[in-house]
Amino acid sequence: MKLYFASDPGVSSSRCKVFFPEPEILGFTGGPGCGDTALFGNQLASMVALEAGVSRIYLTRRVWFPDLTTRMTIGMVDTRTLSAWPQLGEQFRPLVLEGLPEGVSCAQPQVLRRGGRFELFFWVHGAGMIRYVKGEGSDGVRFRVQNLERPCLYHPCDRDVGMEPSAAGLLTVKDHLEKKVERRADLRRLISNDATTVSYDEAVGQYVMYSVMLLKSEFSPERRVDEDNAPEWVRVIHRRTSPDGLAWSDAELVLWAQPWERVDLQFYSLQTLLQPGRICGVAG
Repeated sequence: MKLYFASDPGVSSSRCKVFFPEPEILGFTGGPGCGDTALFGNQLASMVALEAGVSRIYLTRRVWFPDLTTRMTIGMVDTRTLSAWPQLGEQFRPLVLEGLPEGVSCAQPQVLRRGGRFELFFWVHGAGMIRYVKGEGSDGVRFRVQNLERPCLYHPCDRDVGMEPSAAGLLTVKDHLEKKVERRADLRRLISNDATTVSYDEAVGQYVMYSVMLLKSEFSPERRVDEDNAPEWVRVIHRRTSPDGLAWSDAELVLWAQPWERVDLQFYSLQTLLQPGRICGVAG
């Protein structure tokens, strides 16, 4: 695997065209302009091709309120051109999600179109839950969640896994968490911090997931960064596979900082594009 950085001499803006501006701000996070305006997070968006040359972009809208609570909504924007970024504030339409508790937030939509149906993977936040789930739908707008009680992944602060308090630093807002948790050690093999992407490999007939994993920094003390929001942890990327998008394999470590690389280097996300005989990825 060859790893390139945006600052490398051979990787310039003339060779790397940025399609997703990050982020488009319609108001200030937690400051003036919050409320009816929002911040659109595009770094873990996805896109599918529809009929008649239409592309549908799925992304997250995050609204902050004056009391610094927040709400995340996943939705879509349809566009006939990819040469100009659409007006997100005017064209954004929330998805209709069935099978979720009232009042939860949702983020990071990954949408696949297969066999005439749409499949949606996303994070659910609220009611004590922070978990990654799958939904299905026929039109790409309305989805029914299939596995809320047995999700694809758990965040360390989900009510059912209840990791140690050091994981709480991974959350920006904690107002939606339950104070009492039922600890389920048997579920910890399905833990991920956050950024997750899913694709389907037609060549082998399986779903492929790349997500961030947390390793204890005590095992690599030179990589501990005290200024980090969770200094007890180091972020790396892991891979999982699934035959149905519901039951996932154990984690396989695929991307982590090498001994000769800078000590504060961590990996948070990996977007991939499957191509014949190889995978092209963009790491964050």
